[in-house]
Amino acid sequence: QYNTFPSHDRTDIEIDFSKRQSELLNLPIIFKGVDSFELRIWSFGFWTRTDLFILRYSQNKWIAANYIYYDTENIIDSLHLITRQVANDTALKIQHYLTQDSVLRLPSQFAIPNFRDNTADGETYYIEVATKEFYKQWSYHNPQYFDDPDNRQFKRLLNFLTLNFRIHYPY
Repeated sequence: QYNTFPSHDRTDIEIDFSKRQSELLNLPIIFKGVDSFELRIWSFGFWTRTDLFILRYSQNKWIAANYIYYDTENIIDSLHLITRQVANDTALKIQHYLTQDSVLRLPSQFAIPNFRDNTADGETYYIEVATKEFYKQWSYHNPQYFDDPDNRQFKRLLNFLTLNFRIHYPY
């Protein structure tokens, strides 16, 4: 049985973003599940540059892909793509971490009770995790400026992923 986890965390805006950007890059839509496992980390700011990191299990190996692209009015101006095979132990560590209940129960920023984002410009992150059984998405805007438990846990999640894959984010 496939479902989202938890179901109240997903919004039409988040799904629209993921769907639109995936179509722009000619990537498969993952919010209805995938054959094995896929992680996507979207990062974008006030300007038109978007970074996308993907970790997926495909054809019996783990592949990581970094997309850095600029788009204007839904047209890609330039795109840089770097792919590499990932060691099984590293990928399985990421998969295990992301499928723990404590991580999966982390809400998106908009679902945090009484939370107010009082920042303007900055960086927004969408993280998507899909398996055969579920789909989970988080979105956070400028999590580095907030010290509540959920924003701190999201920062730990980002730090865990950046340390394991040497992904660079501006904060």
